Amino acid sequence: MHIRKLVAATAAVGVSAANAQCNPTKGTCSPIPGLTSTLNTDFTKLTSSLTKDWVVATDEPFSTSSTNGAVLSMKKRGDASYIWTSGYFQYGHVDVVLQTAPGVGVITAGVLYSDTLDEIDLEFSGNDYGAKMPTFETNYFGKGITGTYDRSTSVSPGFNTTTGFHTYSLDWTADKLTWSVDGTVVRTLLKANCDNNEHQYPQTPAQFHVGVWDGGDPSNAPGVIQWAGGQTNLNGFPYTAYFLNQGVHVDKVQQHRYKCPGSLFDHQGYHHCQGKPKFQSWKQYEVNVFDCECGKLFGG
Repeated sequence: MHIRKLVAATAAVGVSAANAQCNPTKGTCSPIPGLTSTLNTDFTKLTSSLTKDWVVATDEPFSTSSTNGAVLSMKKRGDASYIWTSGYFQYGHVDVVLQTAPGVGVITAGVLYSDTLDEIDLEFSGNDYGAKMPTFETNYFGKGITGTYDRSTSVSPGFNTTTGFHTYSLDWTADKLTWSVDGTVVRTLLKANCDNNEHQYPQTPAQFHVGVWDGGDPSNAPGVIQWAGGQTNLNGFPYTAYFLNQGVHVDKVQQHRYKCPGSLFDHQGYHHCQGKPKFQSWKQYEVNVFDCECGKLFGG
């Protein structure tokens, strides 16, 4: 599964910012804000539930606590508490200290997600996807291409993720992606082992998202309910996850700009200029603006 399920859940109740971004594979988009420094947020110390570094889903339950940090709660059916960073970054390291939500079919997700639908996932089921041992999933997608949903892995961390805080990490470079738990690497993905078809490597500026949603809601497709671990007890609300703090460690960037019209792109990562196929190119300039330049190969 992937974050579009969470976005779809929140869209029904008024999310505007996260899922209304321009997709540069479908049209020409304005510059997007990049993180200009390392971001570290301790939600236990916030005097307000809002901060300029984070966006909160409209009309969704969200608060902060001096003990448990950010409180991401489904208080009733249809809720999908959800926040994301206001700035984007391309490659870096994310640490998130998280206690996931309990409940059959209740999904807690920490996700890097780009406007081109590139995605890197940490996903937790409140009943371990129906497994007999503590289990969570790692996943990735390029350009939103799901294929046969064959790229997820199941991880057994050796502890119940719903009863205590642990540090989950994503380390994302141009060549390699690693998922870690409390400092121990549990999965490594090499770009060299990806392709330009169904298994594309995530490589466009992303925001970090964290939230909870009800994968086991009876209205979901049977396959979603089965994946999530079964049908959620609708008499068991609230279901709550807690988010103590989060660090994003990236090189300083100012903004990213996509300049090629969406009609130039296809899912194989090529574009066509003046009728001739060229590789998609991303050029970094001194002002840290990324442009897609028609007719030029990278470095050309």
